[in-house]
Amino acid sequence: TKMTALELSGSLWKWLRKEPEVLKQTLKAISFVLLIPRQATGCSDPRRTGEVQHVAAIALKGLCTGAKLQLQESMSELCQLYTGTINLPTRTHVFIAIAVSSVVAFMTHDEDFENGLRQLLTPLVEALQSAIDKSQLLVEILDRIIRVVMQIRIQQGSPRTAVMGNFVKELLWPPIVH
Repeated sequence: TKMTALELSGSLWKWLRKEPEVLKQTLKAISFVLLIPRQATGCSDPRRTGEVQHVAAIALKGLCTGAKLQLQESMSELCQLYTGTINLPTRTHVFIAIAVSSVVAFMTHDEDFENGLRQLLTPLVEALQSAIDKSQLLVEILDRIIRVVMQIRIQQGSPRTAVMGNFVKELLWPPIVH
């Protein structure tokens, strides 16, 4: 079944990272399920579609956390996937946030790291500003922000320390304080 294939693709990252073309095709297949749920799942039942998308998000997390170095060249597609799925249920999108942020965290160039982090956090901060009076939505947005930030490991004194500090100071902190 489609769900079994998705589960398998997320756990085959060790092999997939040695097969760049197959890795790209697997990423495309998972993205297709996440971005075009009706056609990709073949389901008319929204609950079934949600289940398939959730499994796809978990598979994406497995793929990205396992093959994060090999997926750096796919960062643009991953960020598009992330923003294109931001309206999925939080329980599903959290896995997409973890997946994409794990690739961002290992970007080799500081400028790419900063750009990727900005693409991940900006839509969430914008949503945070509009959800300040809606407690449940606020909690869901903060949960995603926390998941993104938790993937980032920075050595003290590196240029990325300043990048993260600036994001917190300029992007995250103002909406929370006001």
